[in-house]
Amino acid sequence: MIETFMNLNIPQEVLTGLITRQYSLHGGVIRWAAGTEQAGQIIRHLVPAIETNEQTALEYIEKNKEASL
Repeated sequence: MIETFMNLNIPQEVLTGLITRQYSLHGGVIRWAAGTEQAGQIIRHLVPAIETNEQTALEYIEKNKEASL
């Protein structure tokens, strides 16, 4: 069996918004949550990096840091 994982590089302020439910996650898209003034508006698109080992994933993240911004 090949071990795989998905790594999403989520900035701290966006992660805080998800934890506090100010934002909501819809697949690879983070949006303002229902009940907020900006409800449904996109905050950020996430780019998943599916890799077969940790070293390859770390190399991918390092090389593509700007893509997740």
